[in-house]
Amino acid sequence: MNFFLSPEAPPKVAIVSTDVQVINPAQDPNATRGQVTLFWDDASDQFVDPFLEDFANKLESAAAGDLLRIRTLNPNILDRIRERARDNLARILIFKSCDRGATFTTADTDSRGDLDCDADRATDIQGGAVGGLGWQAYASLDADASGSAPNMYVDQLVKAGQSYLYAVVGETRGANFAIVDSLDTDGDGFFDILAPDSLVLAPPLINPLSRSTTESNVVSVYVPASIQAGATPATASFVGPDPAGSTVPFEVITAGEAAVEARYFAHFANEFQIARRDTVIVEADTTASLWEVTARDSRASDRWCVTAGDDGGRLGCVSNPESERRHPDGWRTDG
Repeated sequence: MNFFLSPEAPPKVAIVSTDVQVINPAQDPNATRGQVTLFWDDASDQFVDPFLEDFANKLESAAAGDLLRIRTLNPNILDRIRERARDNLARILIFKSCDRGATFTTADTDSRGDLDCDADRATDIQGGAVGGLGWQAYASLDADASGSAPNMYVDQLVKAGQSYLYAVVGETRGANFAIVDSLDTDGDGFFDILAPDSLVLAPPLINPLSRSTTESNVVSVYVPASIQAGATPATASFVGPDPAGSTVPFEVITAGEAAVEARYFAHFANEFQIARRDTVIVEADTTASLWEVTARDSRASDRWCVTAGDDGGRLGCVSNPESERRHPDGWRTDG
């Protein structure tokens, strides 16, 4: 028996924070890659499926007809439907793109150990396109029996100097229940046997795959080509008698596998504002506090740029914003 109406996919999650780390060769000379960590809220795994709840209420109040018969022959069906309404998240899928959403990838490594960002379409065993979202997911995070899924993901296959687009997508379990029902086996209009049957209320449903960062479940992340300011071994020493007019030495340390044929920008700030943003559940008994950090240059009239030197990576601040040189290794910076 099929009561298929109009169920929906789970609510989209909201990505509340990202954390980007790049490799410092001085700390680990053998490491070549950084990592991106995504954090999102509980919108998908805490939702109660309104369609299944509504159907359970109608089944409970039925006074005649098919619904009454099903409820009578299957005393536990109400509890089963309401339980599924509260645990109808099957998994969270992570989709990853290296080209702003034009394609999506499983981003494995090739035979040489290099990162592979090739497009990976969803195909059947004969290579034909299959339904759904059309692309293979980069990662799948299964929900537990209660419908609770992880709220964070760490991607360690990222390359310095590269931007990545991530979409976090939820998929339901669907609702297909094994029941006992009266069946008309000979087509004479009368029920003549009790036999196993299926009560199909909803198929598995998935959130749309969006490429727009205006959607709450989509984010674009840039992995810097140099280690973050303040990371070891960077140091700051003020030169001159007046701190307000002093300078700070600036050095760029390339982060692992940064591409050499690319254009990079260095951004400067002299003021930081830190505010608490959110707290999410990472595991059953573990929470993580997420903080929002805003950096800006309070001297809005000043313009800065960076020019590549000839000593293998040392760069300096100059007052001419149009200044730019070609680095001997093939990359340049400006800003």
